[in-house]
Amino acid sequence: MLNDLLAKRHDLPGLKSSCEAALVACLTSRSAVNRLVEANMHRAWHLKEKAIQKIVRDLGRIRRIPAWKELERKSWRKQP
Repeated sequence: MLNDLLAKRHDLPGLKSSCEAALVACLTSRSAVNRLVEANMHRAWHLKEKAIQKIVRDLGRIRRIPAWKELERKSWRKQP
């Protein structure tokens, strides 16, 4: 999330919040997995919470999305 980097560099915390709100507003079943990963990386806790809610609510549909399959594959690799 380039906006997160810009917000930190220029000390504009409102920019990060605005960007996070915009991403939440356009969150879809298709984008939820990628947004969850990005939110976790950039400590966008509100976006992370909303992405998790969307994933839980639409899990049947999301399981068919390639991004979910990739996330599952990576998660299994980390298991001992």
